[in-house]
Amino acid sequence: MVSRILDLLSKLKDGTFIRFRDRETAAYTLASVIMSSVKNTTDRNSEVLTLGIPRGGIIIAYHVAKKLECNFDFIMPGRLVAPNNPELTIGAIMDDCKTSYLISSIIEELQIDEEYIMEEKKNR
Repeated sequence: MVSRILDLLSKLKDGTFIRFRDRETAAYTLASVIMSSVKNTTDRNSEVLTLGIPRGGIIIAYHVAKKLECNFDFIMPGRLVAPNNPELTIGAIMDDCKTSYLISSIIEELQIDEEYIMEEKKNR
């Protein structure tokens, strides 16, 4: 399932934009793309959970969960921002201050060093 989504996203790195009428339409499209994978990879003893993040992701996750008939919840990670540009997110960190996701392409492009990232994580 994840590999199919990553494959789809990798094809969009050329700057291609898919524009949807609204977030609900985007969510139902996403759910349709992943539905068969979710059903094929789950068994009777496992549960599927759709997680959303603020700024649009909660709405999308809610509608994906509704279409997939699975559980829904949301998380509130902290933003890790680029040096000298607080509007540019370079990653996210969870409340446990250990779990994080970094956007390696931005970090590499801006040549952000590990020391800055560690300090940014510490300050969140």
